Amino acid sequence: MPNRPLHNRLAVFMGIPPEIADAVNADIDAPAKELGPSHRRVRHDAEYAFQLGAKFNDPRAVAAAGWHYLMDQASEDPQIRRFFRLMEAYLE
Repeated sequence: MPNRPLHNRLAVFMGIPPEIADAVNADIDAPAKELGPSHRRVRHDAEYAFQLGAKFNDPRAVAAAGWHYLMDQASEDPQIRRFFRLMEAYLE
């Protein structure tokens, strides 16, 4: 499971301002404190991504949420995991 700094680095690499990336990633994963690994049942969908876009009044918030969701899929999909491992190596 990617950590927030990695989520943020990828979002910034994709052209999303760091303050938006961090705020979006923190917001999406906030339920993890209470729900643990099952937190992905909430706030991890397209509808919530668009709500974040409205909340931050910035379409880049929707893009940050989309990258967050895709990175989270790396835990379940080996092809996506390989892609993000390459991205992580490039970003370090």
